[in-house]
Amino acid sequence: MPDDEVMKVYQEMAEELKTYGFNWDFAPSVDMNPHGYKCPILGELQRIYGDNVMTVVHYAGLMVESFHSAGLLNCIKHFPGHGSAKKDSHQGFVDVTDVWSEEEMQPFFKLARQGKVDAVMTAHIFNDKIDARYPATLSEVTLKKLRDNGYEGVIISDDLHMSAIQEKFSFEEAVVGAFKAGNDMVIYSNNPMAASTIEGFKPDPQLPEFFKILF
Repeated sequence: MPDDEVMKVYQEMAEELKTYGFNWDFAPSVDMNPHGYKCPILGELQRIYGDNVMTVVHYAGLMVESFHSAGLLNCIKHFPGHGSAKKDSHQGFVDVTDVWSEEEMQPFFKLARQGKVDAVMTAHIFNDKIDARYPATLSEVTLKKLRDNGYEGVIISDDLHMSAIQEKFSFEEAVVGAFKAGNDMVIYSNNPMAASTIEGFKPDPQLPEFFKILF
């Protein structure tokens, strides 16, 4: 689509969000399709702009500009890049050690340097070549790459109730680990759909009160 048509679509989206009282959208996704296959939760659902860094940066930038013009904040995701994953991190532990490439971080770095980023959301992917112990959300060495490449804004975790985290870490380990790694905010949806592979998972009615006490 021509840029003016793309901007029109994004402006309509932004106005609709404003109508319903939203001022922050957890978009756009700046993940890439770096291989012939497509990630089941991203590429296969057409949530990725393409396999080229500049294409992703261009169209994501148009969305950010459109939303900013309407007074809405953005959040690019899922750092350091979830597009090469062959599995869905909602469904369980995802190891991208053999398929992920450093190029997948470039859209995040380029948009951040352009001053277009209000927040960055993490991915729950595990990469032994970066951190042999923790997935990206809980990995200080991974999130430090954002800071080392000029990003000074908010880092927010993807939903810590997703199975990729729940299968390996306790509630306390996930919360504490996320903040120690460098997240400024965390998401806990308290939604069983996010942890669909965890047998017996139920929403915790005490969770909202726990976070009020904690913070």
